[in-house]
Amino acid sequence: KPTGASDAAVSADGRFVAFSSKADNLVKDDTNSSCDVFIRDRNEKTTIRVSVATNGVEGDDDSALLSMSSDGRFILMCSYAKNLDPDSLDRRRGGCGLYLHDRQVSKTSWVSIPPERFRNDRADVEQGAMTDDGRLVSFAMRGVAVVVDTKRGSATELVAAQYVKAALIS
Repeated sequence: KPTGASDAAVSADGRFVAFSSKADNLVKDDTNSSCDVFIRDRNEKTTIRVSVATNGVEGDDDSALLSMSSDGRFILMCSYAKNLDPDSLDRRRGGCGLYLHDRQVSKTSWVSIPPERFRNDRADVEQGAMTDDGRLVSFAMRGVAVVVDTKRGSATELVAAQYVKAALIS
């Protein structure tokens, strides 16, 4: 029985339910004692954890669901884990980083802005959303709103604007 579930999203057809939970009994080998992000396939009656690195290793710290694409393929999450994407290690100094997990290819990618772009070294993600197809991701980090084109293959191709909470894609 799940415990501590929060931050839920449902795919357009109702098949997939994404959520965050601290429960350690939802998937096999959940030993990190952290909040993780999961997807429940209501048709297949299966649950998988998506707050994992591309190689399948569980995150080493808390993660939280922010958004899911309408077909359930893409999961946008905020995580304090340092092992979800090796590209984030040299660029992220603490704080909650933004990650996009593609369920179709089992890949987790870091999509945050490097903290050196800010006056302080800690740039926590405050909010996040994506378009229904997962192509565009928007998020707010300490004073700026950001949009990332996930299809261009580079999380560094960013368009930054003044932080306006109402301008985030929902």
